[in-house]
Amino acid sequence: ALSRKLGEEGEAVFVLEIDTDGAVISLAIEKSSGHERLDEAAREALSTARFRPALENGNPTKSRKRMRIEFRLKNS
Repeated sequence: ALSRKLGEEGEAVFVLEIDTDGAVISLAIEKSSGHERLDEAAREALSTARFRPALENGNPTKSRKRMRIEFRLKNS
């Protein structure tokens, strides 16, 4: 709510390591949105997200994924 009130927008890029069960093992910010509140909101959301694991020869395997999170305000 505060970020909306302050008109904060931006784009953050994270690098995630995904386990064989689709859970996020680790994540690191590669590029900040420029707003700590937005970066932390993205970090919290990604840390609890589940992904389809990568497959190698038909078997789930650990992988790395780059995720871009965009924060844009829409006019109502």
